[in-house]
Amino acid sequence: MEKLYVEFLIWASGIGTNEGYEALLNELFTKEPDNSLLLELELISSDISETRARFLRYFNHENALDTAVFGKDLFSSLERIYRSELLPIADFAVKCNLLSHYLPQELYFVDPFYILSYIDDPLGWNDEMQVRELCEKAFGFYK
Repeated sequence: MEKLYVEFLIWASGIGTNEGYEALLNELFTKEPDNSLLLELELISSDISETRARFLRYFNHENALDTAVFGKDLFSSLERIYRSELLPIADFAVKCNLLSHYLPQELYFVDPFYILSYIDDPLGWNDEMQVRELCEKAFGFYK
């Protein structure tokens, strides 16, 4: 479920499209058509707010989020997108900041997740190098 949540966050923050999320959700649902969570996610898959709320309810009340698995998947995905240079660094940083607001509250002030909440701050003084340094620091956390 952590990988699916990562794909959702990538889509919800605008770092990527919903294609990765939809593909993984469909793959998981095909393997487990009786899974009520996956069915519910399928039914609300076009609604970011409802999907976010459902993920948070799942991880807060039904099954604990494996922070290590989640963090490794999240920062690996972010690094892949960052290195692809599909987004200008400023856009990437702003969207990473947005992504931080979709994280479960208990992760918001925990490194490396916390870095996402201020990764775009150096853009205020046109310091893209510092943004890149923050990215590298976050990506290196799980290596």
